[in-house]
Amino acid sequence: MPVDGLGLHRSQPLRRRWLLEGKKTSTHWGFRDVVKAYGVEVVPERVVWQGSHISAAGVSAGIDMALTLTERVHGADLARALQLVIEYDPHPPFDSGALEKADADTKRLAMQILTDYQPRMKVAAQMGRAIMGARIGRVRRALAGRRSASAELIRQ
Repeated sequence: MPVDGLGLHRSQPLRRRWLLEGKKTSTHWGFRDVVKAYGVEVVPERVVWQGSHISAAGVSAGIDMALTLTERVHGADLARALQLVIEYDPHPPFDSGALEKADADTKRLAMQILTDYQPRMKVAAQMGRAIMGARIGRVRRALAGRRSASAELIRQ
């Protein structure tokens, strides 16, 4: 069973976004807008599995994804055993591990941390804005072209 588990916070989906056409996907909250800019439906779920596509929404969700994939391919017994091997029993000390749960101050600080210490994050944010601008520009040009064609038909 071929599986396309993309790390959607990297540049891979930019080259292979056609793999996600018509599918939902998940990614780290800091990159949701960038992935959405490519026309992909992004959902805030930890693990998304559709057909041969599986994605996760961050570091610990990547472990969830690996265990889910292991269960599907090798069975629940092995997945449970591997969970014990890595002693994966999360009990986070704070309830702010998802964008939807974090308060505004936590979100601001988290984004500052990502952008101050991760130059790729700045580039990704800029790229997402540029892509959205380009997509909006293409739509406007297409609409303008249709209006011109319609006006030409009316003149004839």
